[in-house]
Amino acid sequence: MTFLLRFTRQWASAIVGQDKPGKHFAYSNIGYQIMGYLLEEITGKSSAENVRERILQPLGMTHSEPLFTHDTYTRLATGYAPLYDDRPNHSSSPLIEATWLEYAAGDGAIVSTPSDMAAYLRMLLNRGSTPTGRIISEDSFRLLTQHASQESEGMWYGYGMSSWTVDSHNYIGHAGGMVGYSSQLRGDMDDGLGVIALVNFPGGPGDIPDYALKLLRAVYEGRNLPSPPDQQPSERVANAADYAGTYTAADGKKLILVAENDQLLLLRDGQKTALEPYGKELFLLPFPEFALFPLRFHRENGAVTELFYGGDWYAGEKYSGPRKFEIPAEWASYSGHYRANHAWFNNFRIVIRKDKLVLISPEGSEWLLTPDGQGGFWAGEEGEPPREQINFDTPVHGKTLRCILSGLSYYRTFTP
Repeated sequence: MTFLLRFTRQWASAIVGQDKPGKHFAYSNIGYQIMGYLLEEITGKSSAENVRERILQPLGMTHSEPLFTHDTYTRLATGYAPLYDDRPNHSSSPLIEATWLEYAAGDGAIVSTPSDMAAYLRMLLNRGSTPTGRIISEDSFRLLTQHASQESEGMWYGYGMSSWTVDSHNYIGHAGGMVGYSSQLRGDMDDGLGVIALVNFPGGPGDIPDYALKLLRAVYEGRNLPSPPDQQPSERVANAADYAGTYTAADGKKLILVAENDQLLLLRDGQKTALEPYGKELFLLPFPEFALFPLRFHRENGAVTELFYGGDWYAGEKYSGPRKFEIPAEWASYSGHYRANHAWFNNFRIVIRKDKLVLISPEGSEWLLTPDGQGGFWAGEEGEPPREQINFDTPVHGKTLRCILSGLSYYRTFTP
């Protein structure tokens, strides 16, 4: 099987503001595109030609391509995507064949196979060296895997590769995603072991790569094989009691949550329904009225005090803050659902929550919109530097019909 690989994240971002370089980390697809164009200017060859001549051919990756066109399609495993592209992907959601597209930019356009990717990973495990010579120098490899920016707790990012430590072993890796496909690369630099996982679904291979690498290490080191990942029910919530309680909306609507047997349950009409963990402080509910957004909990001083569903706000029993808020009158015209012809980020919703204007992506991530003083907004995660700029225009009957997110026009759609 041949798969698409794109070792980048879906949303291009650019840090703005006055902070010194190195203070914040933000992955940038646009940055990698610019690097590809710069290399084209230096070499006089396309980004694809450079990748082919400098990486694929020296490594003998004869079944890989540095770009994909319509002619590539017949060689590929069929890619799949969730039917519902405008909401979190619930485990029971149906799949459809993913949209096909052509691509050749420097931020990721690799078509490859597991055996070819194994050759690439083998080169990394040898710090850029191959039996026929080096692909990159030792100095370049150190830059590739340096601890330049902290992605998350214990994980660092260098010039294109993540690095972290597992049981005193130095690991490197990267995830990738293309429409209908996703991938994971993992390498143990100390034992010289690695794993490539390619799946024809954008959700990712989950824990499979990490478990496979544990198996390889156990065999290599002569230890007993580790147990498979815990197949615990998806509804298990170790700290369910943190979220239990009654949450009340401004209109008096209540959500009653109870904790039982490591589960968080919604009590409604005498029936109990388990919430499905979706991420940090995020949960899904299997009801149509809760299909568009995850339930998002907020803490104050360690205690859960609020619950959000999109723009809906529910105050918990421990909430002691204000309950009435003032917002600019024009914000009401901005809220709604917007779409664009974009392969990776084709829609989002704008909601008003308390006294804030928030952009919510289909999978549930959120960006706070902060007025830029010129009629538009900066957008970014709350507490982090803004990443993008957004403007609204073309009001009709009290609703703006278009918003421009970092230069791309999105238009109001009829769905909520």
